[in-house]
Amino acid sequence: MPPQSNPEGAAPPITFSSFVIGLATQALMFLGAAPEAGGAGKPNIERNPAEAQVIIGVIEMLAAKTNGNLSEDEGKLIEEVLFELRMRYVNETRRPAGQEETKS
Repeated sequence: MPPQSNPEGAAPPITFSSFVIGLATQALMFLGAAPEAGGAGKPNIERNPAEAQVIIGVIEMLAAKTNGNLSEDEGKLIEEVLFELRMRYVNETRRPAGQEETKS
């Protein structure tokens, strides 16, 4: 059966930007930025800064390997994503154990 061109309800094609955003979303979830599951008061994923650090490393590797081959928008996206994730990682790992981030 030949592949179909995005039938109704199918996921859109994966682009470099959507791939990076997907990785960043996973890292954010491990840094405690995941929405609560159905209002149950519990995050979907437990905080795990070590897992977030692995994903940040993957994005850094992608940035290095694609250097010079990205569009201007893709380059900006990956820089901004890495900056945001690194800042959140530092904030998460410097916070005393058991202390929750205050939301503003």
